Amino acid sequence: MKKLVLVIVLLLSACAPAMTNRGHLVDADKLAQLSVGTSTRDDVANVLGTPTYVADFDENTWYYVGQTTEQTAFFRPDVAAHTSVRIRFGDDGKVTAIDNLNSAPRASLDPETERTPTLGRENSLFQELFGGIGRPGLPGGRNNRGPGQ
Repeated sequence: MKKLVLVIVLLLSACAPAMTNRGHLVDADKLAQLSVGTSTRDDVANVLGTPTYVADFDENTWYYVGQTTEQTAFFRPDVAAHTSVRIRFGDDGKVTAIDNLNSAPRASLDPETERTPTLGRENSLFQELFGGIGRPGLPGGRNNRGPGQ
C-alpha cells in the first residue's frame, strides 16, 4: 500500500508545470523609479539592467522584452506573463519616453505542417541520382583534374 501511495505521489509531482523565464520581466515598481526628463542611461541600466536589445538604427532606443512560459508534461508551453517596454533617450542621454508595449499585438507564426516550399526546380529521384554524371567540374565528371594534374 505504501508503495502504491509513493508511486501516485511521484506521478502527480511530475505533472507540476515547469516555469521558464526568458528576457527581462519588468516590474511596474522598477519602472516607477524612472522618470522622463531626469533619468539617464546609467539610471535605467542600474534599475532595469542591460536592455534585451537596442534598436538597430537608433542607439537611443532600448527595449526590455521578457516572458514567462509554463509547460505541463509534454503539452505545448503557455505564455503566463509577457512584458515589453521601450525606453527612448534624447541626445543628452536622458529619458524622453517610456512606452509600455504589453497591449501591442504580437505576431503568431504558424509553421507549414505539410511541406515547406523552396525555390528552385523539382528534381525526380532519377535526376537526383544520375543528374551529375558527365558534368564538367563535378566529382567524377569530364575534365575534372585532381591536384597537381
